[in-house]
Amino acid sequence: MDSREFETLAAVLDNLKDAISSFDVIRQKHIYVNRRYNEIFNASPEELEAQPFKWRTTVHPDDYDYVYRETQRLYQKESIELEFRIVVDGKIRWISDRKSPVLDSRGQLFAVSGITTDITEKKQAELELKHSEYTYRYLFLNNPNPLWIYDRETLAFLAVNNTAITEYGYTEEEFLSMKITDIRPPDDVPRLLEAVRDVEKKHSRTEGWKHRTKDGKILDVIISGHGIIYNHRECEIIMVHNVTEMMKAREEMIIAKTNLDASIDNIDNIIWSIDREYRLLSANKAFRNMLKSKYNVDVELGRSILIPVVDQSSVDRWKLFFDRALAGEVVVFKTKIFDSANTHEIKMYPIYLDDRIIGVVSQGRDVQEALDEALRTQKQNEELREIVELASHDIRGPVASLMGIVPMFNALQPHDPFNAEIINHVRNLALQLDGVLHKIVDKSYMLQQENDAIDGARQNRSTSG
Repeated sequence: MDSREFETLAAVLDNLKDAISSFDVIRQKHIYVNRRYNEIFNASPEELEAQPFKWRTTVHPDDYDYVYRETQRLYQKESIELEFRIVVDGKIRWISDRKSPVLDSRGQLFAVSGITTDITEKKQAELELKHSEYTYRYLFLNNPNPLWIYDRETLAFLAVNNTAITEYGYTEEEFLSMKITDIRPPDDVPRLLEAVRDVEKKHSRTEGWKHRTKDGKILDVIISGHGIIYNHRECEIIMVHNVTEMMKAREEMIIAKTNLDASIDNIDNIIWSIDREYRLLSANKAFRNMLKSKYNVDVELGRSILIPVVDQSSVDRWKLFFDRALAGEVVVFKTKIFDSANTHEIKMYPIYLDDRIIGVVSQGRDVQEALDEALRTQKQNEELREIVELASHDIRGPVASLMGIVPMFNALQPHDPFNAEIINHVRNLALQLDGVLHKIVDKSYMLQQENDAIDGARQNRSTSG
């Protein structure tokens, strides 16, 4: 090779991304290194001439024994390929170092040739990938929700996390020997198989599933899934949301609400509630019937309680009452707005959530009978007062007169003409007393008849209801 060809070859080698070297093991000196070799080890040709083993000084201390041990194999005429760290200018770099022995015609080692590649970026990517894999595996294993991966074709469990093992009672080995159909009630399997066929590589969430634990307990669950490729297989990763307690609580709440609604519906008083926008939240049967009979309006929850068919003045009046209750006041008033014949007493109470008023609950009761009773009692009291006045005034006069004239009777001389006059006065006073007694009896009788008529009406209402 002439000098021109050598220069051309050297120029080509200097532009390679890999470091090229050739080392004479007999004379312990470099035969050739390209520019990339000088860059990787930060060594000039003069430094390499003076320190042929300078590269060894850059080897990371933790890797030095490994590198030294492996390079000794070159003297056994073995090729080597190493990955290790070097420290250059205070920075750690990863390199791949491939070296091969060069033998002479007699088979004796006389040189070593090598190719060195800076693999720092590749190694960092590998380390980041390993860290990422470790992080994701950690998150998978320690997620507070049960997680597993299954094969969409075989339905076999391929991986399960710790929470699934704890909540379902199977060991990891037991899980990995099972299929996802093994933890379903038989009635759910057809739906499950249909769902597996529809799996896509995107998030899905479905409710209404039931799972069975090792001890036979049935769980209500919501399933979140995502189609993935796992170990070169079409799979799905599943997250389970155990809602058994929530469903139980919801069922108990529904039962409680049903019982409460039934109890409230059997109350004669009208009961309803609204939110801050005057929208109807609840209404019992009496309230619904009242609106239907009074305004021919069917109750619709969520609609405004300020019914348009009511005249505007009534709407404004009711809104004022609601606003007072929404401001925190307990409002009590009487009105005939629900029934033109009867008066109702309305009580409104604020509904609190923590410290906020979120609505108003109202109840109304027919107080017409109580009002009528009060008026009747007042009338009776007046009539009783008249009887008392008769007894205290109209009777007292004749009695006092009798008491006055009786001592005047001449008992010693019965034929005294004055006695006849006294007897005549006594007769007149007796007639007055008899008239007064008749008045008292008549008034008492009329009062009794009135009471009997009212009591009879009450009895008829109670037996007909």
